Amino acid sequence: MSLLDLDLRLGETVKGFHKTTMLDWEGKIASSIFIGGCNFRCAFCHNPELVMRHKDIPPIGWTEIAGHLEDRRGWIDGVVIGGGEPTLSSEIEDLSREIKRLGFPVKLDTNGSEPAVLKRLIDNGLIDHIAMDVKTVFEKYPHVTQSNIDPGVIMKSVDLVAASGLDHEFRTTAYPPAAGKEDLIGIARHIGSRGGMDYVIQQFRPEIVLNEDALSHKPHSHDFLVSVVETCSDHIPTRIR
Repeated sequence: MSLLDLDLRLGETVKGFHKTTMLDWEGKIASSIFIGGCNFRCAFCHNPELVMRHKDIPPIGWTEIAGHLEDRRGWIDGVVIGGGEPTLSSEIEDLSREIKRLGFPVKLDTNGSEPAVLKRLIDNGLIDHIAMDVKTVFEKYPHVTQSNIDPGVIMKSVDLVAASGLDHEFRTTAYPPAAGKEDLIGIARHIGSRGGMDYVIQQFRPEIVLNEDALSHKPHSHDFLVSVVETCSDHIPTRIR
């Protein structure tokens, strides 16, 4: 596929590109690509512009991205594809394939809502690392994500990631209404029972959110999170980020 072909196919898809980051792939210097659009409306989302206003953001062509990656060969360790929700894009496989063709490993950040796409990416060797957000305990998913998602779909993705043989992590933002103590322990128990490799609890920061109501919720204390991590670690290696 030519650069022009991929530019045309990506169309309105890529809405952000961080040329260099040490935050999006732990232990690596990476470039990050952000896909616009998401099927969830989590109040605590920290990328609301990619969810609600992505159509207003000018797209970034593959030519620009590929040129940067080729110039930074030997310096950049890998490329992260996130969003929004990247597995909603019909071009995710072509994008991953082209990144791999350039010789870079790919990390996927996903909400797990498209297990069929996730399976194809895994089966076709198009990703090397997966970070899957687990928003809350499964029975709360429709309420927390403000969507009609079937919790069984998320469970299927958990199983796919855990059985993938790839480096992976599951992560939950500790937004108090969605992730209290019993919720976090319940998530850890489930993903641990499915063979999950790593569980990361991320502190909720009431700064940039999708729904301003989320700003009224005080984050859990560090001591609270430490105590939860200790219990969660009985089920799966757990840490705070």
